[in-house]
Amino acid sequence: MEVPHEKFLQQEDEPLVKKALSFLTSALLEPVRENGTFKESIVHEEKQALKSKIKNIADDKVRYANGRLIEEMCKDETYGIHPYGSYDEVEALTTQDLEQAYESLLENDQFDLFITGPGKVDELTPVLNERKASFKSRAVETSTKVNGSTNNGREVIEHQDLQQAKLHLGFRVPYTASDEEYATVLVANGIFGAFPHSKLFVNVREKESLAYYAASRYEPYKGLIFAMAGIGFEQFEKATKIMTEQLDALKAGDFTEDELTTTKLMIKNQILEQVDTARGNIDLMYQNVLTGRERSVEERVNEIDAVTREDVERVSKAIELDTVYLLTGKEERA
Repeated sequence: MEVPHEKFLQQEDEPLVKKALSFLTSALLEPVRENGTFKESIVHEEKQALKSKIKNIADDKVRYANGRLIEEMCKDETYGIHPYGSYDEVEALTTQDLEQAYESLLENDQFDLFITGPGKVDELTPVLNERKASFKSRAVETSTKVNGSTNNGREVIEHQDLQQAKLHLGFRVPYTASDEEYATVLVANGIFGAFPHSKLFVNVREKESLAYYAASRYEPYKGLIFAMAGIGFEQFEKATKIMTEQLDALKAGDFTEDELTTTKLMIKNQILEQVDTARGNIDLMYQNVLTGRERSVEERVNEIDAVTREDVERVSKAIELDTVYLLTGKEERA
């Protein structure tokens, strides 16, 4: 929830954040019920909304392709399950299923509360004390198993009625946000494909004109890197070769000091921009909880500054291609 502080309002005596916290906890702990259970009409509405989100993913081919890549990479892992579930699974849910999940959430799950902004903690203490007995929150193990590549670059090709093919490459990296190498992986991925000056964008899109877009993304809680490009149907082999060559260049130290310096500057700017927003600031604090590592903003920036060329080479050599996924048109590839 976001609410203004009362010092910016007229005729407001009681702290609004106190009222907001009271409302938030009541929404969590006192859901609307009918005949002792969740109200059927509300359950129906929420199921329809979630099914609509699942359908919309299929219409967004970039999101769809990345989701399918994760499914293929992580078939036997919890991470391979889409956070929305499947359409049929949502359709089959009953009110009783949701009641059981809700009770389990209150009984077994970890509850973290983050509040940021002006004001004093003691303003909120009475509200928290009122609700304390209702939360049976306990510490939950959140460590994620980092798996090595088992697919060895396996190709998965799917055909749909498309105007443009989507090529997504999935890599495994044995480092997550919990590790000392986290900052180095951020820099390595930045040089690889996270920014407009990165190798994927420059070499795949600008120099070779093979792609409508080309970028990469690091998943810091699972140890995955996704590289993606929108290509012509006939460019699959050539685009895949050039994309994997950009990672090979990192492993060989084939990048300039300007690429390294610019990437580090971009990442530091991202950190500073993130902490300037309430939600971004909370995201950073929550990462500290999830990883068990307390990193201040200054420490994060210093970690990026400390990354060397040798660090990038070393970490890049540990990155392995796992799966190549192509979503392409129905005609035969050239």
